[in-house]
Amino acid sequence: MAKGDDALARKKNKSNRKKMNRKNDSATVSTRIAAIIAAKKRRQTGKRSMCQV
Repeated sequence: MAKGDDALARKKNKSNRKKMNRKNDSATVSTRIAAIIAAKKRRQTGKRSMCQV
């Protein structure tokens, strides 16, 4: 192996691991979506309280 080959292999392994996790867990996908929706609601709460004044 050349000097940078082991680092490249490590990166490739990491990306492959991430892909496998993404495919296997549909639950993690739904939790990610839920987190996005929750963040959106948190952002918008301030707007609503301003409008009602």
